[in-house]
Order: sequence, then C-alpha cells, then structure tokens
Amino acid sequence: MELQEDIQKIKGVNEAAVDFITQSIRVEVENDEVLRKVIKTANHFEKVKVINEEGLLPPRESRIKEILQLIIGAVLFAVGLIIENFWAKDSFVGEVVMYTVYALAYFTVGYPVLISTVKNLIKGKIFDENFLM
Repeated sequence: MELQEDIQKIKGVNEAAVDFITQSIRVEVENDEVLRKVIKTANHFEKVKVINEEGLLPPRESRIKEILQLIIGAVLFAVGLIIENFWAKDSFVGEVVMYTVYALAYFTVGYPVLISTVKNLIKGKIFDENFLM
C-alpha cells in the first residue's frame, strides 16, 4: 500500500488507513495544515482524487465518458463474436478481421490500464496491479 505509506510518512499524521475497496482514506492528523498535506499527497497519487463531502460521485460528464467506452467496447466485442461464428471459421482474412475487432474492443475499454502500466514500467514499478491486469 504505497499511498498509505506515503501518507504515514507525513509529519503530524497520527494514523492513516487506505481502503481501496470502499475507495476511502481514514486519517488522524494533528491540525488542518497536516490534513492539507495529506490531501495534496493523495491527489498526486495515480488515479486518486480527494473529493469533498458534498460530491460523493464524480461529475456526471466523466460517468458519461465511461459509459460510452463500455458501450463501444461491448458493441465491438459483439461484432467480433459475430465475425468469429459466421466468417472467421472459413477464411484467414476473417480471422484477421476478428482479432482486429477484438483488439479494438479491448483497447477501447482497457487503454487506461495499459497507459498506467507503461508509465509504471518507465518508473521501475514492474509488479503492480496494472501490470498484472
């Protein structure tokens, strides 16, 4: 838990617990200035954004983008299945098209993980959750 370790290193943090399942960070700090340092540290961590109590969900616009990605990925996957069952069995070209459509479906939905993996490999962080995915 790299994020938790980084937060615990901040002077003035008495206790810190990061729970990725509930997407929450629980900290006990000495004062508001230390809390601001904790928030700044958390926000600099990859894919972490501290939100205030009023906004428990990301803005609607970011959810629409994610939903569109899933829909496009699902449609491409369905097209790949159709090609696999009706065309790819009989021809090499059909197989190439099928695998190309499957790859497009994967990259449509999975590109954030791939980008994070490349960034972490450059930083020398080889075995993290992105690499394993």
